[in-house]
Amino acid sequence: MSTLDIHINEGFLPMVDGSFVYHRGFGDRPTLASDPKPSLAVSPRVFLRNGSVVASRTYPL
Repeated sequence: MSTLDIHINEGFLPMVDGSFVYHRGFGDRPTLASDPKPSLAVSPRVFLRNGSVVASRTYPL
C-alpha cells in the first residue's frame, strides 16, 4: 500500500506586480521559507483500489 506524504510549507511567492507575498500551504516536498520555489501545493493524485497512488488530474486513468 502506498502513502501520500504532505508537508506544511511556507515561503514567498512573486505576484504580478513583482512584489513577494508570504504564503503557507501543503506541498509534495519539505521546503524552507528561503527556498526560491517553495512547494506550497500538492499535485493532483488518484488513489487506486490496489493501494497505489498515481499522479493524474482525471479518473479513470
